Formats: sequence, structure tokens, C-alpha cells
Amino acid sequence: MRFLRKKPFPFFKQIDQFDCGPACLKIISKYFGRNFSSEHLRDICNITPDGITIKSLMKGAEALGFKTVPASITYEVLEKKAPLPCVTYWRDRHFLVVYEFKNGQVKVADPSHGLITYSKQDFMEAWQNNKLADDTTQGIVLLMEPTSTFFEQKNTDASKGLLGIIPYLRNYTKYIIQIFVGLLMGSIIQLILPFLTQKLVDKGINLNNVSFVYVLLSAQLMLFFSMSFIAAIRSWLLLYVAARINMLISSDYLIKLLNKTVSFFDSKTPGDIVQRINESSRLDAFLSSAPDAFFSYLNAIIFLFALAYYSWTIFFIFTLGIAIYTLWVWSFMKKRAELDFKRFDSSSGMNSKLIQIVGGIQEVKVNGSEKKHIRGWEKVRVEYFKTSVSSLKLTQFQSIGGNVINEAKNILITFTSALLVMDGKITLGVMLAIQYIVGQINSPMLGLVSFFRSLQDARLSMERFNDIDHITPEQELLNNESLMKLPPQNYDIHIKDLNFSYVRDTNALVLKNLNLTIPKGKITAIVGDSGSGKTTLLKLLLKLYLPTSGDITIGDYNLRHIASDSWRALCGTVMQDGYIFSDTITQNITESASEENIDISKLLDAAKIANIEELINSLPAGFNSIIGAAGSSGRTLSGGQRQRILIARAVYKNPEFLFFDEATSALDANNERKIVENLDLFFEGKTVVVIAHRLSTVRRADQIIVLDKGEIKEIGRHEELVEKKGYYHTLIKNQLEIAN
Repeated sequence: MRFLRKKPFPFFKQIDQFDCGPACLKIISKYFGRNFSSEHLRDICNITPDGITIKSLMKGAEALGFKTVPASITYEVLEKKAPLPCVTYWRDRHFLVVYEFKNGQVKVADPSHGLITYSKQDFMEAWQNNKLADDTTQGIVLLMEPTSTFFEQKNTDASKGLLGIIPYLRNYTKYIIQIFVGLLMGSIIQLILPFLTQKLVDKGINLNNVSFVYVLLSAQLMLFFSMSFIAAIRSWLLLYVAARINMLISSDYLIKLLNKTVSFFDSKTPGDIVQRINESSRLDAFLSSAPDAFFSYLNAIIFLFALAYYSWTIFFIFTLGIAIYTLWVWSFMKKRAELDFKRFDSSSGMNSKLIQIVGGIQEVKVNGSEKKHIRGWEKVRVEYFKTSVSSLKLTQFQSIGGNVINEAKNILITFTSALLVMDGKITLGVMLAIQYIVGQINSPMLGLVSFFRSLQDARLSMERFNDIDHITPEQELLNNESLMKLPPQNYDIHIKDLNFSYVRDTNALVLKNLNLTIPKGKITAIVGDSGSGKTTLLKLLLKLYLPTSGDITIGDYNLRHIASDSWRALCGTVMQDGYIFSDTITQNITESASEENIDISKLLDAAKIANIEELINSLPAGFNSIIGAAGSSGRTLSGGQRQRILIARAVYKNPEFLFFDEATSALDANNERKIVENLDLFFEGKTVVVIAHRLSTVRRADQIIVLDKGEIKEIGRHEELVEKKGYYHTLIKNQLEIAN
């Protein structure tokens, strides 16, 4: 059935690069009367770093209560039989909503651009991609109709726009009151000035009363100095409050961001996240100007009453001109919002490109791909430039048109005032007072364009900040502070019927039906080919992700019910992709400790066990030397040096549980031998899980777990598994021959 609706079709802009699918769900849900947050929709669609598939989109829609049918159909079927609105797959890379066919044209809601109307030919070229034997073509659609379950869903979109700033204002109430008192006093003083101007001309100049002129001059000087003093204090208070609130909002965003799960960051590009932090500058600009702008418009309203007091004719001309001017300015705001989304997307893309180029500069150099990356960055830069030019053209057209309307109004007011003076209806003093009033009202009205822009920028920025407020069930389980605090002691780790998929799809499991025990105080090695699920299992043990099904228990405690920070406080980790911060060696090794609680003896022991002392002593600043990842400030380390810093970081923590993922893969034989010997002593009494391919690392293990394609093939000690000549023997056969 086709749903009829008289109201304009709803539209929501996609916020990030991979958000077209969730944005389509948001649009269609709003059409049927429900409003869901973008973050909630992203969560149920389970966006991955590769974007979103129509299968994921279908599962997300079904989770909301839609009945869905994916199909490949012809244009005629879509136009005459398909229930609208529906989602279509566009240009083999994008999703949009088709909501109406009218007069041979197709109306769509494109999350990246807006509500657009296409001709039949243009639509078919971008949509249809599957040619049949009879030369007819088909396109992919996701047909959707709401069930009763959909209408039982509660709205989850709590977007507050600029109202989200209000909680941050509460701590600065007294300063805000002082600012508003200062603005009110300034308004009263300004209101006195036109009446002084009128009296100066009518009673001072016309009556040749010099003493009266001096009195008025003194009064104006006093008012001027008072206004200047009040303005200086007000500006300082505004700067202080705006800067503090801006800092609080940015800090709050970072806190919320760091509370997000690892899967959240999997679905974001670095550029998206960095660009959101940069958005705080627009909030700062708005907060600094908003109170002044507010009282400027309040002054304008007060002066309008004064203008009506002097002449209703002039009042009518002025209000008509301002109404036309305001409508002109406001008519551009929707288009400007679209350009702002494009600007954000382009800027995010540029940030991501630059981060990749700088971070991978070594690979760029050794492969001679400088020109390739420059062209890639220039391509994104061109899009940003086009958006900037379009925005500039729109701004200029908006400003020029506004200025024409405003000047035409001023000329008409001056001409009318002159006629009224000549007709004797007003005095020359009143005319000058009117000119002063018009000037005072014009000033804020001329700033109306910039204020609307600032207001819109701040609203869009706050929406981007508030976009991460939604708490997913996974995040709640991972970061719930009311969960159990684990006593600091050693435990057996039990894994029972464990299954896991990154995309929450039981047909795409990375780990399948794992059952095993990791004994406390022992070393367990996990081996297998690349892609067998070893690192994924380690991430589940660290509670970076939750199992799709099954359980992990620490002793008698289910890991789901243990607070993440409590569990990770007992764990020392060296991940395959461990990160070196651009900071001192001391700060990198003592990452788990606060800056004021660094234990020097533990730091020295950690450096000794990791065999990194010689490198540290060779540096001019020793432990205070700055190191960093490639592309960052500080000394860039080799792979082996980097791994030794990561090992020292895990050792410094002195945890009950140690998880090593290829921790010695980049070390030479001599360094590996020394570090393994040091670690053997350190491992005593600790529960250790080691992922490794080297025989020298795994043969010492008390238990070896062999994984293949997410399943356990064998479990046992090295000698037992070699004797069986099974999967483990095949896996390390070459290394065994070399060892023999």
C-alpha cells in the first residue's frame, strides 16, 4: 500500500562518512511517526570500518519493527507496485530513500545532499545496475513496512540542539547575571542618547542656549565613559565564561568518547573524530557573541518603540524594510546548512588523508608513492574547495542582497524624514533623533546575517557533540560502574561455548564454539595461521568486546558482570598493534600509573626485564627522552625497540594476568633470548596467555591451544602435540626441522 501524507517529507543529514544507511532508517522512521537517535541506528545496523551492507541495513530495520523485503526489481515495478518510502542502492556505493513518483519524476531523500527530484532517465542511470537477458535492467531496493512492533518502540532521539548548552551554564550563573545587568544598563544609557540629541538641537542650538549645550555635552560624556567601562567589564566576563564553557563541552565530549566501546571507533574514521573536537571553536564564537547580539536585538526592539513615538510613518517604513531584509537572510539558511554538512565531510576527509600520509610516511617513501598520495589529498581538497567556493558565493549573494534592501530602506527613511520636517510635522531635532535611532537599530540588523550563521553553526556543532550521547547495550555492559569489582588475586579462566562475530552475524563467526580452561599461574600459548582468531580471542579476554554467545568466567565470576576497569587493572598487555605515545620513555612505560605516582624502582626493573636499558642510556635525556609513533614528534623507534617498550609497560604494571600478542616477533635472536629468560622469572605465579608463531616462545608453555578458522583443533603440551603429528606439527614443521 502507498502511504499518503500532506506534510513535507522528513529529511535528516548523514553525520559521518558511513551513515547513509542509518540516516535512511531515521528518515523513514520519522515518516511513520518515530524518532530514533543516529547513534542508536548506527548501533543496530552495526556499521563496520568498511561501511554498511544491505543485509546489515535490513537487520537494523527489522530490529526497529519493520517488515523488510530485499529485492532486485525494474523501474516499472518500483513506480507502480513497490510500497513507498523504500531504500534504494545508489551508484553501487550509497543508500537513499525513494518516497514519491510524480509527473514522470522521482523524488528522493539523499542523506548526503537533501530532498532531490530526478528525471526518470537520470534516476535509472544511477540506480539500475543489473541487466537481464531481455535487455531490461533492475536495481536493488529494500522494501519496508512498519509492523505493530514498530509503533510500540519508544523515541530515542533526545537531540536538544542549542539547549544542550544550558547544563554547562549553571556553574556560571552569577557571571551571566552580571553580564546581563551590564547589557541592560548599556541599553538604558543608549536609549537616553536620542532624546539628548533632540534636546541639543531643539532647545540648545535653536534657542542659542550655550549653557544648556554644555550641560548636555557633559551628560553625553558621562554616559559615554559609563558605557565604555561597562562594556570593558562585560567583554572580559564574556571571554571568561565562553572559554570555560567551551572547554567543559570539549572535555565532556572527550570523556564520553573515551567511554565508548572499541566497536564504536571501528565504525569511525580518525578525521570524523578529530573534526568533532575542532567544532568547539564555533561554539566558542557563538558563546562570545550571543549575549551582545541578544541585547542588541532587545535594544532594537526598545528603539523601535521610540521610533513609533516620534513618527508612525517612519516606524512603518523601517519595520517593512527589516521584515523584507530578515526574510531575505533567512531564505538562505537551509542551503547554507547543506553546504556546512559538505564542509564537515570534506574537512573530515582531508584530516583522515593527512593522518594516513603522515602516519605512513615510511611506506610512502620506500614505495615512491608521494605523487599518488598528493593526488589523493588534492582530490579531497578540491571537493573542500568547491564547497568553500559555493559557501562563499552564497554568503556574498546573501550579504549583497541584504545590503541593497537595507540601504534602500535608509534612503527612503531619510527622504521621508526630510519631507516631514518641511511639512512641519516633526522638528529638525526629532529628525536627527530618528537618524540616530535608525543607526542604532541598523547596527544589530546588519549583523543579523552573521548572527544567524553563528547560531546555525553552534546548533550543528552541538548536534554533532550530542550525537554520541546514546548508550548502547554493549557500552552499558562494558562500562557500567555498578558492576562487580574483582578482588586482586589469581584465577582460572574458563571459556564455555564461546562464539563471536564482529558484525553480530551468526553466519560470519570469527570464533566458533570454543571450550577451554586457562589455568591460573601457568603459561598458555595460542597458535594458528593468520586469521584463525587468536588476537580476537585475546580482545575478548580483555573485555574489549563481548561474546556474541557463550561465557568467559574469571574464577567463579562471569566477565560480563565484572567492571571493565577492575578487570583490566589486573591485566598487563602487549598487543600486536600496541601504540607508542609521543611522550617521554618514562611516561610510555608507566602508562598505567598517574604522573605523580611513578615508582622509580619498578620503572628500572621493567626496563631491565625488557632489555631496553642500553637504548635508554644511549639517549641524551635517558628516561626523559621523547619517543613517538612514526609521523609524530619524538624519536621514532624500530620495531624491536617499540616491542621492548611495550613489554616494559606491561611488566611495570606487575599484574596478575599477562596477555602477549606476538610480543617478541620483531626482536632479533639475542634480544629475544635475553628477554624470554627475564620474563620466565617474572611470569612465576602469574597467569600468562601468549600468542606467538615462534617455536622458541611457545615450547615453554604449560598448555598450547591450536586454532584454525576460529575453532580449536588441538590442546596440549609441546611434546605431546609434536608426537601426535597433527595440526600443530604441520603448523611448526619447518621450525622443528631448523631446531633439530
